[in-house]
This record gives sequence, C-alpha cells and structure tokens, in this order.
Amino acid sequence: MSDATIPDAFLPLLGDDVKAFANLATLLPDGSPQVTPVRFDYTDGKIRVNSAKARWKDRNMRRYGRVAGAAQAGAGPGNQPPRRRPVDAVLLSPRTHDNRPMVPGWLRNRAEFRARVVWLGRYGAHSVGFHAPRIPTLYAARLAWRSPAGGWRVARLVFGWVFDHEQAGVRADAVRRNATTEYLTLSRQRNQRVRQRGTVVAVGLLLVITGVWVFTATAPPWAQALAVALAGAGLGVGGTPGVQPALP
Repeated sequence: MSDATIPDAFLPLLGDDVKAFANLATLLPDGSPQVTPVRFDYTDGKIRVNSAKARWKDRNMRRYGRVAGAAQAGAGPGNQPPRRRPVDAVLLSPRTHDNRPMVPGWLRNRAEFRARVVWLGRYGAHSVGFHAPRIPTLYAARLAWRSPAGGWRVARLVFGWVFDHEQAGVRADAVRRNATTEYLTLSRQRNQRVRQRGTVVAVGLLLVITGVWVFTATAPPWAQALAVALAGAGLGVGGTPGVQPALP
C-alpha cells in the first residue's frame, strides 16, 4: 500500500525495532466496515500487510482497492509512549502465495490417484527386477567381504565402551593442567565404570554363547543357515565404509 502523507514525526512508529500493529479497515460487500488487527512492515515508502488468501480482508482489498488503518505502538522498554496515526491508502499490487494443501492433490483426484498407484507399481517392479538378481551374487559377496571390518568395528566399540574411552580426553586435559585431585577423581570414576561395564559385557557374552549353543542344538539346518546369513549381512552393513567428503 502506498502512503506519501506520513509525517516524519511518525516514521519511528514504523521502524523495524518497534513492536507495532495496525488495525486494517476494509469494506464488506454490503458496505459495512470490517476491521482486523494485522502485523505490518514499512519498506521503501510502502506499507505491507500479511493476509491469507480468500480471507475477508484479502477479498475486500481486491474488490475495492482502498483501505484505511491505524498504526499503534504500545508503551514499553525501548518504545515511545503510545502514538496513533490513521492512514488512508490505495492497494498497489497484491502478491499471493498459495499454501500447501493439507491433503495432496493426487489423493483428492481419482485419476491422479490411479496414475500414482500405477507409477508406484512400476517403480517397485523395476526395483525388484534390478536388485533381486544381484542379492545372491554381487550383494552377498560384498557383504561377506565387509563383514570382518564390521566385526572389528563392533569389537572396538564394545572395548571402548567398557574401558571408558569417551572420557579419555577429559582425563588427558586434567593431566595437562596438572590437576591432580581432578585426575584422581576421574580415575576412580573410570575404574568403577570399567568394573560395572565389564560385568555387563561378560554376562551378555555368556548369554549369547548359551543362546547360540541352544540354537545350534535345536534349530533345523535351514534356520541355522539363515541365522548365519543374517549375522554376516549385519556385520557387512556395519563394515560398509561411510561417505567420504568430496573435499579434504
């Protein structure tokens, strides 16, 4: 909206650092006024207000092109005492932005829904046809090749957790600062954690060994082969190298 009659004394009321609002007045189709409090900004001599599309004030501004308003900034820290300034303005050019619908269009249109289902079916069939022949050969061999690295990663993580490697930097910093009391406290905490975590890992390892022994003694051969394949696949996934940065 354009306004060239705002006196300089009232321009601070339109500054970005002032928490101000405006009462925007428009005309309804029956000629009665409709007043709405709105937030606004003042840039390059133009006052801009925000409105959702198809709201009454949006439709009224588009219909008549003229509005009136009163801007006011409340008293408070950093603000001047309340001052008001009525404004008569003409709508220059509305800019609209359609909000994303709550329900996608392909769910509201039967033809688009059928087309989307057909596309998903074709995409799924293509993915299955592409990857299925490679699972027992290329992918299985790749996972088997990477499984030792995955086993090493698991062992290293467990070892580091048991021996409290996550606090090693804190203890080293205490040594650099010659903080003897702090280092001794951290060392006692580490020893306590090592005992507790070592007990947990030992019990867990015993349970795993017992479970594997019972499983191999009772499960049919196909189930044992499937378990070995799944375990190898899991270790292979764990041994997959991470994404390397494009630049060092």
